[in-house]
Amino acid sequence: MGNRGSVAIVGLGLVGTSVGLALQRDKGNYVVVGNDVDGEAMARAKKLGAVDKTGWDLVRVCKDADLIMLAIPFKEIKFVLEAIAPDLKPGSLVVDFSTVKKPVREWAEELLLPKGIGYIGVDTIRPVSAKPAPSAAAFEKGTMTICALPDTPDSHLTILSDLAGRMGMKVLFMNEEEHDSLRAVTTHLPMLLGASFLNATAGHEAWREIRRLAGDEFGSITGLVGDPEETLALILANKHHIRKWLEIYLAVLGKWNEAIEGGDTESLSATLKELASARDEWMGASISGRWEERRIPEIRREGIISRLFGIHPRRGE
Repeated sequence: MGNRGSVAIVGLGLVGTSVGLALQRDKGNYVVVGNDVDGEAMARAKKLGAVDKTGWDLVRVCKDADLIMLAIPFKEIKFVLEAIAPDLKPGSLVVDFSTVKKPVREWAEELLLPKGIGYIGVDTIRPVSAKPAPSAAAFEKGTMTICALPDTPDSHLTILSDLAGRMGMKVLFMNEEEHDSLRAVTTHLPMLLGASFLNATAGHEAWREIRRLAGDEFGSITGLVGDPEETLALILANKHHIRKWLEIYLAVLGKWNEAIEGGDTESLSATLKELASARDEWMGASISGRWEERRIPEIRREGIISRLFGIHPRRGE
């Protein structure tokens, strides 16, 4: 990273500003330039020292950069790529931080690769205990997924590995399909569930009373509904994987409904205990950043979920 002349960060929210602060650690011979449609975001990033300077002109900020990082909403990525691609230098590298990778790779193959411009898809996952405030350590102990094309130069991969190290993150390499499938179940399906739950409750005739009794639990579920346009763009872009996981979820929900209706107290109790244990294991691993070292508890075979997927005890058990 130290020999690169210029780094452009487009989007100076939590991710972009944190990346900029990480780049300032043991800084080499390069300048970090920031761009955002929000003037306050640019001023804040400059004040924090995440960028050396800022610029309103998107194309000018990116055209001479060796490394261009797009930390912007997914809905804006294609527009930005179309705007900056004609003026980017051959040999430069574009990195995006969106939570859907396959469509961005396809846009990169159309707009960037024919011009000799590199592309890598990156995703940053914060530990559950992390504070949502920009800092060089905001993603520490988290995971950086890297979705690189087969012929990506080692030098480009080294840049991202170095960035992950600066941010205190572990690197996980995967292809776009695998990444998008996993993001569907960890991010996009919860967004859809939050929206559908709010749809069911806010549209009910008892909403005037419901909203007065709605507290943290209600807020946690419906808080997943953020920018409507961004939510829609992500859901449609990753609909294939979302629908797959949605079918699984609906089948499990149906089993829960049957168990509750039938008063299956034993299975309900056992499954709730197992799920609490599984969640505790996930929380502990997320906070510590130690995934391989921790034992993953098995879901009880005769429980609701086990029956749903047809898992039966092995002989001798």
